[in-house]
Amino acid sequence: MVISKLLKNRPDVQLEWLKGQLSDHTLEYLKSNLVDPTVEELDDIVVKNEDIIDYISYRAWDIPLGAYIIYDHSGLDDMLESPESYDLGWSIQAKMENMSDQRAEAINNGDQLSSDELNVAVRIVEEMQDEEDDWISCAGFKINTIADGTIFAAFTGLSLGQGGIEYTFYKLFPNTETAVSYFSEKGDNWFSI
Repeated sequence: MVISKLLKNRPDVQLEWLKGQLSDHTLEYLKSNLVDPTVEELDDIVVKNEDIIDYISYRAWDIPLGAYIIYDHSGLDDMLESPESYDLGWSIQAKMENMSDQRAEAINNGDQLSSDELNVAVRIVEEMQDEEDDWISCAGFKINTIADGTIFAAFTGLSLGQGGIEYTFYKLFPNTETAVSYFSEKGDNWFSI
């Protein structure tokens, strides 16, 4: 398949192509993980579809690109409905130098926010989410094609906490830079690695 056509195809078609490209690499990977293999063991290895999927998942970690987050502003609604529960006035005051203690207390007691104060409250919610693990991580690896040079296989995944990231195939890109450019525009905030 011509790479320019492949790059325009659906991700499921691209994944099938990728599996075909990596079957020999998977075989070498399986052989390299045997401890003191015999000639018979090496000759008896049969690459199965799940082996290729496992190898692709292993390779997804090769080149970390970054992560993006899509902010959930429902937390802002909660803060605005119960400002005293969140010490919203004091949080805003910490970010606005000229705010008096009386104004911070008034906000905590339910006073309407000015547009500047509301903007600060939005930033507070976004900063809280930046600290969490709710971002979508992006990574992948390069594939050398015979005729068309190198392309980039991209993966995305959610954080599993200390369990790492569970990457799934996203799509193929002509190069790493195109993948970074694409993903950096996806969410509300991009974190480069």
